[in-house]
Amino acid sequence: MHTRSTLSPLAVLAMAAALLAPACGGPKDVDDVPLGSDVSVVTTDGSKVDGKLVGVTDQDVVVQRENTGKRDTIERASIATVEEKTGATIADLVKPEPKTHDVTVPAGTIVPATLDVALGSDTNRAEDSVTATVRTPVTVDGFEAIPAGATLHGNVLSVEPAGKVKGRASIAFSFDQLTIDHKDYDVSTNHVSYRANATKKEDAAKIGAGAGIGSAIGAIAGGGKGAAIGAAIGGGAGTAVVMTTAGEEIHLAPGAELHLELQGPVTISVPNK
Repeated sequence: MHTRSTLSPLAVLAMAAALLAPACGGPKDVDDVPLGSDVSVVTTDGSKVDGKLVGVTDQDVVVQRENTGKRDTIERASIATVEEKTGATIADLVKPEPKTHDVTVPAGTIVPATLDVALGSDTNRAEDSVTATVRTPVTVDGFEAIPAGATLHGNVLSVEPAGKVKGRASIAFSFDQLTIDHKDYDVSTNHVSYRANATKKEDAAKIGAGAGIGSAIGAIAGGGKGAAIGAAIGGGAGTAVVMTTAGEEIHLAPGAELHLELQGPVTISVPNK
């Protein structure tokens, strides 16, 4: 049976140090160091010059300092050691783990949200902005991809106020942007549509009442023929009442619950566990 063990941070650093050991050329003759190499030159008086080796002659060497770009000319006779540096560090070998990774929320996912603004078929116009707040988090593979409190941004797509003769009030909107921790993601949701209830039964009752009253008037006026004429007049009067009465408007208050369906996938950066 094979067992697995986890290396401690100290063990990792020790391994990194061991890897780095051969990376430094160690003390060597300057003639063995290629021009352009990063070097550390120590002189006999203990001074140290770090930089890029840019010149070598029989009498001296020229090192361009790392930070200032200044070139130092050092006599070969005063050089104690020359070390070639590879530039590798422990930080290069022991890289930190990433703090986030990408999660894709698939198309068809339902995002529960709450409307932030008031909407009305008699007060809004197409292209008015709409915002909503995610009510409960959406998880994917155990990760909270869309957290509660995230903001959805969208617009009113169409709006129709109630008509007097025909045409029920309606309003439709959708969302195209999701904001999580100040980072925006493009999304596409279904169109949320509302349409006012029909008033046909109420209108029919008004028309019927008008016809009945007309019949009664016709009967008083003189029999069957008068009743028929009266009914027609009464029916016309009922129609007039419907024509002067508008239908119901649609009003959505902040806090209205929405169930939004993603029309396409969205990839979101989420924190690692």
